[in-house]
Amino acid sequence: MATTARRRAARPHLTLRHLALAAALLCATAAHASGGDGFGESPLTPEWHVPVSELPAFAAGRLGVLPGSHWRVFLFLAWRAANGRPLSAEEVKALDLNEWRVGPWSHGISVETDDPQSMLKGWQTARDAAAAALPAASRPAPPAPIGAERSTEDWSSYLNCPADTFARAAQTLSERRRLPDWPAWGSAWLAQQDQVFANCSPDDARPGQPAPPPRLPAALASGAPAWLAKDRAYQLAAAQFYAGQYPAARAGFQAIAKDGASPWQPLGAYLAARALVRQATLATGADKQPDRSETGWRQPLATARQELLALAPTQPAAAALVGWVDARLRPRERAQELSQQLSGAPVNRQTAAALGDYLRLLDGLTPQQLAESPDAMTRWIGLMQASQDGRTGVDAVSPQPAGDPATEREAAARGALEGGALQRLAANLARQAVAKDSKAPAGLWLAPLLALARPAGAGVPPERVLTEAEQRAALAVPAGSPLYQHLRYHLARLQIEQGQGAAADAGISAMLADAKQAMSIATRNRWLGLKMLSAPTLAGFLAAVPRRVLTEEAGQPIIDADRTVEKGTSKAEAPAPQFQPADDFPLRLYRNLPLSVLKLAQRAPALPGTETTRLAEVIWTRAALLGDWASADEMAPLLAAPRTTTKALWDRYAAANSPAAKREAAVVIWANTPELDPALVNDQGLQQSWGCITYANVDTTADPTHLAGPAFLTAAEREAARAEQAKLQALPLRSEYLGPPLLAWARSHTSDPEAPKALHFFVASTRMECRGVPAHPRPKDNPATDSKDAFQLLHKQWPKSEWAGKTKYYY
Repeated sequence: MATTARRRAARPHLTLRHLALAAALLCATAAHASGGDGFGESPLTPEWHVPVSELPAFAAGRLGVLPGSHWRVFLFLAWRAANGRPLSAEEVKALDLNEWRVGPWSHGISVETDDPQSMLKGWQTARDAAAAALPAASRPAPPAPIGAERSTEDWSSYLNCPADTFARAAQTLSERRRLPDWPAWGSAWLAQQDQVFANCSPDDARPGQPAPPPRLPAALASGAPAWLAKDRAYQLAAAQFYAGQYPAARAGFQAIAKDGASPWQPLGAYLAARALVRQATLATGADKQPDRSETGWRQPLATARQELLALAPTQPAAAALVGWVDARLRPRERAQELSQQLSGAPVNRQTAAALGDYLRLLDGLTPQQLAESPDAMTRWIGLMQASQDGRTGVDAVSPQPAGDPATEREAAARGALEGGALQRLAANLARQAVAKDSKAPAGLWLAPLLALARPAGAGVPPERVLTEAEQRAALAVPAGSPLYQHLRYHLARLQIEQGQGAAADAGISAMLADAKQAMSIATRNRWLGLKMLSAPTLAGFLAAVPRRVLTEEAGQPIIDADRTVEKGTSKAEAPAPQFQPADDFPLRLYRNLPLSVLKLAQRAPALPGTETTRLAEVIWTRAALLGDWASADEMAPLLAAPRTTTKALWDRYAAANSPAAKREAAVVIWANTPELDPALVNDQGLQQSWGCITYANVDTTADPTHLAGPAFLTAAEREAARAEQAKLQALPLRSEYLGPPLLAWARSHTSDPEAPKALHFFVASTRMECRGVPAHPRPKDNPATDSKDAFQLLHKQWPKSEWAGKTKYYY
């Protein structure tokens, strides 16, 4: 009945990936949330995990391009495949992957895999049947509803009575019902067991409140048979255990262990150790926080470990619990033991539990400790994650460490290295492994080294620059290697970063066309991202923009969208593959292309209609802001056509015959049309809209090519783009830019019906203005007053207009 206690770990809070610029610039581009956790992944190149449809091939060795941002369970699979120990489809199924977790409860250590609710129902059925078979006069009263989890004073909960608790009780009941004197004493036995289970999840337990008093079996009546007395001793200790009276429960189980006449004697010593484990796990101090003192935590676990080790040769459950304890007492050593066990062992249910423990233990290590681990698999995972420039994947940012307080303090003291120090360390460690690990499969240690590599240049540490020998070694890795595509991708990426996009293009095209190099959807999309940069023409650039979509059903991992077919759908009826513009398209388009090339792109037949419209809006806005009225005039008819409510404003713009008149007309259009935006992207890959930095368009830490321009641009076009960007990024906030000329125009056009309307929409738009980091903040002695000034002018000059009536506040 008694079983291990497990404090329910909180599900990690995952960092939200800001893909909002892509969504804002291209309506078809969207970030797909996963599992309801509030983080987003690209539906084209998932950053965190391998899509379900691609997982069997990935585990079998088709790794493709391997992002260091992948959750560690996928890096584990990659390690196995790269070392010639890939997983079969059956082995992948045995892992029961659930996002970053292994198994249904893999956010804990050595957790239950059986469903306690199903076993609870089985016990209730057996109990009710046994009670119904007793004489009506002696039947015990029906028990109160029971559950499996119990709340604590610190507002957490834990699994108090796991599945085997109810399964063992049902089995014992079946055995006792066969005893001759069961009819006379069965009611007492059932009443005692009802008291035991009343402690599992007492109905008067309240989060944040002291635990309710225990429900203990009543004393036996005189003349009770010996079997009932032995069962009652066990039931009493079990009730104390579930009620949180661990010293009393331990004493009871120790007494049972010494009673050779008790049927529970073989379990006594094991359950006594379990009581110590439970006590150490759930003990709290005066502040209601977990008691992590030496006497409250380490000593009880150390004592329990010694007792369990003595039992381990004959009791598998005790041996398994030693690993659970070791994960807390000696987390680093246990992680190394598990790594050695997992590196080559066949994967089954037991291996899956060990993998869950291993991954959880890695959460307690800093990025530096991972990279410096003496264990090869852990070190490789750490080096791969270190390539993410200051991030080591979601695993490392939120789960609480599994180790003891001393280990946690030591880890905090060492800390993660700041800035690029971790990446320099990781590059050196990978380089050392390449030189020392002569038995490693080809490319194994080159994989993190190339992901960490950057081209030589100002600010690039020498540790991160590949030598010619390392480049030759990467080129020599055979095409049959699971890491072949990963290495070739980074070699091409380095060429592009070095400004050699044209030289890289042939190799990229060859990889995309090689029938022998089967690519996953995500990997092909990543290669197309490079192709967009290496293409020698604008047409080639645009041809690489549409990517195959991986979508996501509610609560399910990302899958291949066009494989989602209803049962019974014929092949002819199956949906065609879905495509959408790439997440990196706005970055390349709006940062690197000057107006002259943007106009060519806008007219290109390869560009979908929604993008041509959006691009026309950006071109007109940028041209008007830059004073390029010829370019603005080209786009104006395209923008005016669908805008019936502002047709008069566009007619004014068309009739304007001087730069000053055109600018005045443009200001009024912007006031009425807040969606018109210059769509800027700064040097960090962040949206800088009208002088305000808002959202990350792409993960620039994972995409070091974010500053590279497409290869087809001429030197003059690159210079034109730089000059335009410099002027546009110097813009003040939208309200600061529009406010003064709009107010001046309104004051001089008091009879114009468009004036109060423009002021109303201007005030309204300031409420939705960028709330990010101002690129050019106002001085403290010059606070923003544009909205207030517009509000006051509107109500002073047009107090009875419908627009004044609709403008009740200026904030």
